[in-house]
Amino acid sequence: MQTYSIVGDWQTIDHKTNHPSTIIRIWESKGKYFGKIAKIYEGEGRNPSLRCTSCEGHLRNQHVLGMMIIQDMQLQGELYHGGTILDPRSGERYHCQITLIENGQKLKVRGYIGFPLLGKVDVWVRAPQLSSVL
Repeated sequence: MQTYSIVGDWQTIDHKTNHPSTIIRIWESKGKYFGKIAKIYEGEGRNPSLRCTSCEGHLRNQHVLGMMIIQDMQLQGELYHGGTILDPRSGERYHCQITLIENGQKLKVRGYIGFPLLGKVDVWVRAPQLSSVL
C-alpha cells in the first residue's frame, strides 16, 4: 500500500470563479504539520500585497502572503487533526481536520467550531513544487 503525505504545495480554488486562488505550502516539524500561504494568484479580490485587516493580535495588518495559516496538525491513522486553520479573510481561527483523497493528489480540509460535521470543507489540489525560497 502506498502512503502519501500532506507535505508539499497545495492549490486552493476560488469558489466564485473556479480559478486558482492560492498555493499553501505544508511542512512537518517535530511530528506536527504547519502550512503557510506561499503564493497568491492575482485576480478578482486577490492581491499579493493583501493584509489581514480582520486578524487580531500580532497578525493584524500582516501580509497574507507568507502567513502561517495551518498550525499543530498531527497524523493519527489517515487523519491529520488536533491543530487549527486561519481564514485570513475573516481573521477567524478554526479547528481543522485534513484527509488525503484521490491517491494523495487532493486534500479534504475541514475547518470547524465545535463539531467537525458542522464545519466547512474545501478540497485542495496538489500543485507543482514552487521554489524553496518562498
